[in-house]
Amino acid sequence: PVEIKYWFSMDNKEHTYHPDFYMKVEANGKTVEYLVEIKPESHLTKPTPPTKHSKKALENYKYIAEQYVKNRDKYVAAKAWAENRGWKFIVLTEKSLK
Repeated sequence: PVEIKYWFSMDNKEHTYHPDFYMKVEANGKTVEYLVEIKPESHLTKPTPPTKHSKKALENYKYIAEQYVKNRDKYVAAKAWAENRGWKFIVLTEKSLK
């Protein structure tokens, strides 16, 4: 629903992030607006270095670590963007959607 510019700390460049959706919730006469991202729980935890130091294990770790940092950078920008508008930014996972 929106386009948010963010700075990716690993390549020192500006990128664009598109959260998954927007929702407006009305309860008890109050309206709360949310910007929402949906991700697997595993994408929100800092990866641990591999125990095996094979080329494939190190490549996988590098990719997962970069994705973790990229998501963190996106979420910082999205939170600020949402708060600027009086909205909330949330990340939902399979655990929170049960």
